Parts: sequence; structure tokens; C-alpha cells
Amino acid sequence: MITIPIAATTVVVAGRLEPDEIVGRLQALTPAHLFLFGFLPVSAFTMYLISRPRKVYLIDYACFHGTHHYRIPIATFVEHTRQMPTFNEKSIRFMSRLLESSGLGDETCAPAPTHYIPAHEYCTLEAAREEAELVVFSAMDELFSKTNVSLDTIDILVVNCSCFNPTPSFTDMIVNKYKLRGDIRSVHLSGMGCSAGLISVELARNLLRVSPQGARRTLKTNITAIAPIVLPISEQLFFAMSFVAQKLSSGRVRLYVPNFLTAFEHFCIHAGGSAVIDEVQRSLGLSDKHVEPSRMTLHRFGNISSSSVWYELAYIEAKGRMHEGDRIWLIGFGSGFKCNSAVWECIVPAPNSNGPWAGCIHRYPVQIKSPKARPRQ
Repeated sequence: MITIPIAATTVVVAGRLEPDEIVGRLQALTPAHLFLFGFLPVSAFTMYLISRPRKVYLIDYACFHGTHHYRIPIATFVEHTRQMPTFNEKSIRFMSRLLESSGLGDETCAPAPTHYIPAHEYCTLEAAREEAELVVFSAMDELFSKTNVSLDTIDILVVNCSCFNPTPSFTDMIVNKYKLRGDIRSVHLSGMGCSAGLISVELARNLLRVSPQGARRTLKTNITAIAPIVLPISEQLFFAMSFVAQKLSSGRVRLYVPNFLTAFEHFCIHAGGSAVIDEVQRSLGLSDKHVEPSRMTLHRFGNISSSSVWYELAYIEAKGRMHEGDRIWLIGFGSGFKCNSAVWECIVPAPNSNGPWAGCIHRYPVQIKSPKARPRQ
């Protein structure tokens, strides 16, 4: 929106000037003008890369292949129907004509209960679940063997079945069968009709586009949004150049992590657990002093959900570390996985008040032992 009109105006103006005049005006340009001429195109290209939707690929697929034991010829189906008292001769003739024009062949398979007489006595919930497990698990076993996908890397599971909607759901069955991650995003579509297969694909695509991986990718996305607002120009340029290089190299170039110490004096990281704090500290290159409010809040109050960042802010104030002009970055993580930020600048330091830390602030910080790694089961 900015670069194109400026470039068009420059071309029009340059076309009306003599070569000597163009050289003279170029020599009169200041370093600020040269910076803008380079920065605006790079910014426009970066915004294009950011706004471009991520591509989603179909790596492979698998289909269930039933054995001949499930084959039921049309004549057999009609004969079984004759043995059922719920159908009269008129209904049987109608079904026979319908099957003849349906395009079905004698190799068509049917569920196990239809091979018995009377079939309704075998149409139980257990039989339906066994059929579902046979079809779904067989297809997934083949798919995993073809792709060699590590089960720990699966983020999203979408299952579709229009007629059978058990409890626990199909997604629960699959998660328990293959021991998938506990934080996997699962969706079970039911009652959507025969078009639901493609609806499932679209749903999976949309979830993949908006659901980057565990907390690292989510934090990276949040950093991408907040960095241009709070970082100095030098850090923004380094970040923009690395972002463009990463896109052009299809991810082979590592994204530059800006030095947020140039923008903030204090950090309040959601105290959801020591692993979350450790990861953010490592990703942002923070010192133990910077994450002290988060660790002490977790030690003193535990995981107090969305309010933890305010307890951490109170810790900084209770320690007398907040000064006029200081900038604070509040980082909150939530299920989904979501990451949100709030940036504050201290105008007037809070009065000498310990708040929730009254009576205990003098005991902090305390030494926290690093958890010992447990052997994997």
C-alpha cells in the first residue's frame, strides 16, 4: 500500500527529468532517504510473506481393504432378506430392483452382522465398535507403515463417521490405541453425510494453518507480531532479514531471535510450570534474574492460571525493582495452544506495598532444585 504508490511516483518523476538532473538529485539524497528506499521494499516483501497462507500437503493416504470373508453377493443379500419377517414380498422385490440398478457387484463387502440370520440380533454396540476398529485401525496401521511418521509428532486428529457416534468417541479410541500425545487436538465429525470426508480434509487444513507446534512456535508467532512494535530499528532489521531468508530458504535458515533486553527491563512469564519458564528463558536468552518473578510465583502460589502474571508484577514491585520508564512484558500461555502479550511502561512506580507478597517477600528468592530426569517408561 505504501511502496507501490511511492515507486510509481518515482518512476513518473524520473521520466520527466534529464539524466544530469537525476544524478544530481541522487547525490543530494541523505542517509535517511537511502535507508527508506531499502527499508520500505523489504518491509513490503516481509508483510507479503507473513500474510501468505501456509501450504498444506497430502503426504500419503490409506484405505481399508476387506477380506473375502466380508463379501456378500446380491443374491445372498436378497436371500437373507427373505428370511427376515420384517420384510414382505413387495419390499423384497423393490430392494432387488434397486440393487440391480445400483451398480453394486458381487464383490461388495458388508459388515459382519449382515452375514447372519436374523441380522438385527447381531447389530449391537459392541459389534459396531469392533467393525469401526477393524476399518480405522487397519487403515491407520497401513498409513503409518507407509509414511514412517513418528506418533509423537502428530498434532491434530480429525475423524469422520456419519452414522456411528459412540462414547468414548472415535478420536479417543485412536488416541488410546496408538498412545498419541495427551495435548493432541482432536475433532470427531458426525452426522455430516457423504461429503464429510472432504469437510474433514478442509478442517484439518485450517487447523494446520492456525495451529503451530507445543509452546515454541506459538511464542515465535507472538514475537513476530510484537517485535515491530517494541524493538529498536536495528533489531527489527536483523529480524526482518532473517525472516525473509528463512522463507526463501524453505526454513533452512534459522530465524533470528531479537534481543528483547533492548526493549524490556522486566518479564512476567505465565507460571504454568517450570518447563514453560525454562523454554521461554532459553528461547529469549533471559537470565535467571529476569525469570525470577515467574519462578518465585510458581514456588509460592503454584499455577494460578491467568492471574499468575499479575502476581509476578506484584513481586517486582514488592522487591522495589520497578522504576519510572521501565518497560514490562507480560506473556500468557493458554490451552489450544495460545500465546498473548501485554506491554506496559511504568509512569509512576507503585507505592511501597507488598500486596500478595506481604509478610513473605523477605524470604524470596529461594533456591529451587532442578528436577531430576526420570527414566522413560
